[in-house]
Amino acid sequence: MLISLQLSAQDRHDKELIARLKKYSNFYLDNKGLWQFNDIDNVRDDLLKSLLISKLNIMFQQNIENTFECQTLIEQLPTKDITFDIIRILGIAYDNAIEASLILKNGAKVKSMVYRKASELEFEIKNRFNDTGKSILELKKLGFTTKKGHSGLGLANIEDIKKKYDASLVEYHIFDGWFTFYMSVRVK
Repeated sequence: MLISLQLSAQDRHDKELIARLKKYSNFYLDNKGLWQFNDIDNVRDDLLKSLLISKLNIMFQQNIENTFECQTLIEQLPTKDITFDIIRILGIAYDNAIEASLILKNGAKVKSMVYRKASELEFEIKNRFNDTGKSILELKKLGFTTKKGHSGLGLANIEDIKKKYDASLVEYHIFDGWFTFYMSVRVK
């Protein structure tokens, strides 16, 4: 959150606020905690960057082994109409990966990447999980959950949101103890 505020202050060219946030951040965040933000500099869209920082930080705080990669410059998400849905879908996908990792505990790992090629933006989130033998079709059903006392709306919500867009693709795969979420979105 502190880094997101600092980025926002930089965009507004507020030097005093930047300095104060940097001093405050340095006091509370040691260098070990900043490793996870290496490729974040390539993400220029504020909403996407904020979401990524938030989710990577949660994994760091929960001691979930994770990697993040973004080797290409991501200036902005397509249009404001789809931006909020993209953020919501990615938030659900990251939350699912985090929750599956917390359930798995030992051996938990999350790998994520953002990539731009030509007119496509690609997102991939892979996580180790406790494979229950359920099919992707079962996992997408409204109400399915592996968490006690949970409503099971995650993948069902993603499926509902993606119906609105012809130009986006969301896929899921289960293979060798890994759950993979993949989304491709057309950009201008």
